[in-house]
Amino acid sequence: MTASSPDQLAPGAILADRYEIIRRLGAGGMGTVYLARHQLMDRLCALKVLPPGQHRDREALQRFTREAQNASRIVHPYVCTVYDFGTTDDGVAYLAMEYLEGRTLGAILAGQPRLPLDRAIRLTRAIAAGLDAAHELGIVHRDLKPDNVMVVASKTGEVVKLVDFGIAKALAQEPSAGVTAPGVVIGTPDYMAPEQFAGDPVDPRADIYALGVMFYRMVTGSLPHQGESARDTLTKRLTEPPLPLAEAAPDAMLPEGLQAVVNRVLARRPADRYPTAGGFGTALVELFTGPLEIATMPTVRLDAATAPVPKPVPQRRNVALAMGGVLGAAVIAAFIVLRPSPGNGESPLGNTPVQPPPPPSTASPPPAAVVPAPASPVRDTARSTPSGTRPGGGLKTANPAPESLRVAQPPPSAVTSTPPPTLNDLNNLNVVDSTSRNADRAKAVHYYDRLDADPVVRARAAFMVAISYGLDREYQLAESWVNRAIATNQQTAVGAERTDRDMRYRNWRMTNRQMITPDTT
Repeated sequence: MTASSPDQLAPGAILADRYEIIRRLGAGGMGTVYLARHQLMDRLCALKVLPPGQHRDREALQRFTREAQNASRIVHPYVCTVYDFGTTDDGVAYLAMEYLEGRTLGAILAGQPRLPLDRAIRLTRAIAAGLDAAHELGIVHRDLKPDNVMVVASKTGEVVKLVDFGIAKALAQEPSAGVTAPGVVIGTPDYMAPEQFAGDPVDPRADIYALGVMFYRMVTGSLPHQGESARDTLTKRLTEPPLPLAEAAPDAMLPEGLQAVVNRVLARRPADRYPTAGGFGTALVELFTGPLEIATMPTVRLDAATAPVPKPVPQRRNVALAMGGVLGAAVIAAFIVLRPSPGNGESPLGNTPVQPPPPPSTASPPPAAVVPAPASPVRDTARSTPSGTRPGGGLKTANPAPESLRVAQPPPSAVTSTPPPTLNDLNNLNVVDSTSRNADRAKAVHYYDRLDADPVVRARAAFMVAISYGLDREYQLAESWVNRAIATNQQTAVGAERTDRDMRYRNWRMTNRQMITPDTT
């Protein structure tokens, strides 16, 4: 059976000659979403179809097509991947995306007053990374909210996916897009930046403001501006600073410098906010020195993806591929760069064997131990003290600090003037050792996120993250990170060294691709 319109997509229907409909997942303003299976690839996907009647509406079709084009351009572990989009012979517009069972951040926040600080920072940092990937392409989400963030539990932690670029707009197309009339307000009021309320043109800083509101909601359980009516709330957002954290959550134990960070990200004037979402995430990490690694995996989105999903027919694995898994792990380890070479700071690729990491020396100093924090939190003297905080500085902090915050606090100078990472910093990481891999991978991710780092360092850091995921047999994550290493390497100085790195990264990627079995593509 071939469906000719969205209202005929019953289980068993075939759309675009290849998508078999399994069941309906949900519907929204931008379309109806179905769980479907690609018949040739035998892969589950989430299939969004333009609502009945709207596929003949020129403006709706333009908006739907723009969503597909914008979303398909963003390739990032924290952004939902778009597989395919198009229009059937009958004029039905569709969009095929990743599929994953999980909960939206909105559903999580509805079930508990607030989140622990470390979890809130992990989620915020992941969302920020996804936003930066979109912003680098000139794409502004414009409707960032908890319901547009999927959070999924996995064996290695929480997986985060940024979804629904349905009303996103590419900045380069804004003057001539002609889809949204000037002065029209689009977005969700609770998370909307002040300039959006006024109908003014928006840029990435509007998304950064929305992310700040989401973080505020995660750590306090409420919104930063609350009035007796919608008009009163809007007036406060346009004229007043956010409610101090100490008043919004008087029993929460939060770092003193957090208020200054929140004040900046929620500044009324876009120029006063963080210039990038990643800058906001970094500021949060600098206030909290506990483990903040974010686990990721290829995922997809859907608001209603909570019911059991029919499992595809298991595929028989090729024996040669299974044997390749063992050999591939050895190949992956062989490409790990642990020592700089005289030319470009990295070990050469070729017949020269790479030396394995030396055994731990008994004379080496033990790893830094976690110690209790002092009774009073360290004041961030480099940040201005926000108005409305309690006398004596900062927010209410219990004594002793909770277990998640019992870490050695760096001096203020270490927070405000951390030098950019170098190749020597990367040489101190060891992603081969499974006991330290997670921690060292988190450091490599942090080095990659540092925009003040040299592109060679950022490319090398991304490559080390790829290798670590390859050793964990997370081959699709490894593919994503090696692609970032290749892209970042293109920002380095032209010459033989860049060519050598590019060849090394691409050869490793080819080896990694051989490890992806048919049922994981």
